[in-house]
Amino acid sequence: MLNYTPPAVGEPAVLDTFERTASDEVRVLIDTLRAAYEQNRGRSQIRELLDQLNTMNGLLNQLYFVPDDWNGYGSPSPSKGSIEATRDVLNSLWREAILPDKALPSADGGVALLFRSPSQNRAAIESLNEGGTFVLLYDRQGNSKTLIWEGSEANKQAVLRNLQRHLRGSGLAVA
Repeated sequence: MLNYTPPAVGEPAVLDTFERTASDEVRVLIDTLRAAYEQNRGRSQIRELLDQLNTMNGLLNQLYFVPDDWNGYGSPSPSKGSIEATRDVLNSLWREAILPDKALPSADGGVALLFRSPSQNRAAIESLNEGGTFVLLYDRQGNSKTLIWEGSEANKQAVLRNLQRHLRGSGLAVA
């Protein structure tokens, strides 16, 4: 039942639809939603992305100090060129609000950015010491597709769109 309460001077009019119809469950839900809102009210998604970007850049800086044979199998340490190429990729990813979960040295010599999604889909972007960057889209069923991260800015944007769709749960999304 609707109930109208005349407002005090300077106050907005309030139409209370829950006065006689709201259950305790609804009140608990409303209180929970209000608490969640208050907890997240001062948070900024952009600030969180910047913090993640700074963390990833810190991880990339640490890769300058990885020695040769870092994995015990003779893998070379990441070169300065591969680290900086990865940083350029990372900046492109950040502009699209996509950030990796990890930045690690690559067993092939270079740097790997690793992505996981809530779905079965995964991805890796590797910048190799010899030059060249590629994107590997794969799933946990053994399917994979490799995309090249080179050429025009339009090509890189197409690769980013495919990566984004893949991580959101699409099949091996390749245009």
